[in-house]
Amino acid sequence: SNMYATNLFSDMMIQLKDEKIPGHQLVFAARNIQAENGVLDWENIAQDIGRAIVKYIYTDQIDLSSPEEVQLQIMRTGHRLNLTALVEKCESSLILVTSVKNCVSFYMTAEEVAAASLKHHASSLISTYWDELTSEDFKEMGAPLLYSMLKEKTAGSILHSAVHLHREDVVFLYLVENSAQLQSLVNSADSNGDLALDIALRDKQIGIAETLIKHKADVNAKDGRGWSLLLKATGRGDLTAAKFLLDHDTSISTTTPDTMDTALHLIAMGNHQGLIPVAKVLLERGLSPDLQNRAGATPLHLSLSSHNEEMFDLLLSRPVDLSVTDVKGHPPLYYACLKLTDEASSVRSFAARLLDKGTNSNPVYDNGSTLLHQLVAEGREYPAIFLCPHASNLDHQDQRGFTALHLAAQNGMLNLVTQLIKCGANINVQTSLALSSGDQEERYKLTPLHCAILGSNPDQVVDIMLQEKGT
Repeated sequence: SNMYATNLFSDMMIQLKDEKIPGHQLVFAARNIQAENGVLDWENIAQDIGRAIVKYIYTDQIDLSSPEEVQLQIMRTGHRLNLTALVEKCESSLILVTSVKNCVSFYMTAEEVAAASLKHHASSLISTYWDELTSEDFKEMGAPLLYSMLKEKTAGSILHSAVHLHREDVVFLYLVENSAQLQSLVNSADSNGDLALDIALRDKQIGIAETLIKHKADVNAKDGRGWSLLLKATGRGDLTAAKFLLDHDTSISTTTPDTMDTALHLIAMGNHQGLIPVAKVLLERGLSPDLQNRAGATPLHLSLSSHNEEMFDLLLSRPVDLSVTDVKGHPPLYYACLKLTDEASSVRSFAARLLDKGTNSNPVYDNGSTLLHQLVAEGREYPAIFLCPHASNLDHQDQRGFTALHLAAQNGMLNLVTQLIKCGANINVQTSLALSSGDQEERYKLTPLHCAILGSNPDQVVDIMLQEKGT
């Protein structure tokens, strides 16, 4: 060790990038390293790495407190120079500092220098933290090595993992190796129920998606939940994926297995404004805007309940049935009315636009009530006020013989009572049945005035009705 970097008995020179170190051929020969014409050319080795290895050759000592990347470079260089003991020292040191942040790079170096213990340790950590690792962690790993690792760690979903890691080169290796079973393998779901093509589209890996389609990936395949790729794309608001699938002639008529929603339903309820171009294509290709899901809702219903104005406008610009009712019996106008809170909200409102398109302003439900009855029963006074001037059947009686005015008077809705009478509601219409099964006979044939007296705000409502009756 006393001979390190001294000119005493020096018979060779180690040429590093920025300096020359005197050396001794006998010392280097003991490590099976030969100098040519008295010169050992190590200019291709980083300055600090070269100096550290020269010192190790003389002293058997290496500074293992240096940064991880320096230790990795020393280990690689030591392997190249056949300095097995040096590689083992570095290996033991690196095992102690292996973590989720560096396990992939350590694995790659361990494979390169045949450091079995470090490779095994890093591999264990990769397995433990597999779900936390990303494509960025593996971007420097060679395709053959990564493919080999995926075979070991993700036996049932090698393809899906390669796609998830954005490695088209590894995907290609898999496709070549499994060419005889492509159709079944490429269209199979992984343990999460995901399809390789969907993973590629979700991660915007269009090149990989094209490769998969060229190798028999089915654009109409369904995932583990029974969702088609188009439904998944529209459900998550993925314009790129949806356009890709439509460009590859995917079926537009598929529905979700549980709720029977079409892609138009999902766009309407998702309020993903960027998907309006997709909705236009679906309509142009013939997907009916009047299809109902399991709850009986059409895309128009859902655009209203989700306040999706762009989708609402698009649907209203096409031939669409405005009278379809959902399983609760509600037409689209009902959901439009729910958005009304005051006079300002009614200007160019959903409800106003539906009325402009000719929708029935006061449709009758199967139970005999009208939309006005429904709104009053739910305590929605302003929406009912808004509808009054448009309704031609204000005096329609429900199964008990009640008109909207009866209910408004009974519930003490002063403004609505005023509006109904102003719009021509008959204040003399009588009910045909009692208020309830326990009512006495004298409660039959009630007028709205009777209901006002029996209601929650009798004095004021009665005053309004008497004033109106006297005018």
